Amino acid sequence: MKLENLCINYGENIIFKDFNLALGDGEIVCVLGRSGCGKTTLLRSIAGQVKYEGNITDLPSKISYIFQQSRLVDNINVQQNLELVIDEKDKQKRKEIADIALKRMKLEGYNRRFPYSLSGGEKSRVSLARAYCYGGDFMLMDEPFKALDIGLKYEIIDDFIEAWQDKPITVIMVTHDIDEALMIADKIVVLGSEKTTRIAYECHIDIKRYDRKVGDKELAGVRQKIFDALCE
Repeated sequence: MKLENLCINYGENIIFKDFNLALGDGEIVCVLGRSGCGKTTLLRSIAGQVKYEGNITDLPSKISYIFQQSRLVDNINVQQNLELVIDEKDKQKRKEIADIALKRMKLEGYNRRFPYSLSGGEKSRVSLARAYCYGGDFMLMDEPFKALDIGLKYEIIDDFIEAWQDKPITVIMVTHDIDEALMIADKIVVLGSEKTTRIAYECHIDIKRYDRKVGDKELAGVRQKIFDALCE
């Protein structure tokens, strides 16, 4: 997928001007940047939710989108929330698909729970489960792990990576967490905080994901460059 000469403005406020970004098939790209620099706007433009000028090419027709908010339907249970996106007529198969997704998110047996009874972290995990149920060849993720405590976060990240390796799809994930990006990404893009957003830093991570550990010396130099770009 390519973003070519992307231009987005809200009145006189120019967010992107002639912005370019390329993603390889099956690549996970993590996008970082200060608040307000346009990270969520970038995702929304790809999802067709904001008007833009320029071109977005080779975009799959079926896109999963995990928002910052869980966006669960409050008056139906978890199973029913998942079934809203499952393209399967057989009731038992729908149940099996939901069960597999919930197991990945450490939520076995949550099928009959209602969103109001869930913690913020549990809602985030149900949202991830819903994205797995939906499928698709492209996933947009807007800070999907931010509501999780640090121990559970890295367990869920491991589960996410395992699921991705079973079916490598293209992913763009927005995050404020440098270590999170270092554990997940094939490519990291840092957006600058100038009036018009640009790419301040970009790098590829060639270390295999299962060989990466938070605090690794091999990643320390990259981490510092990302930190410096965010502080510019």
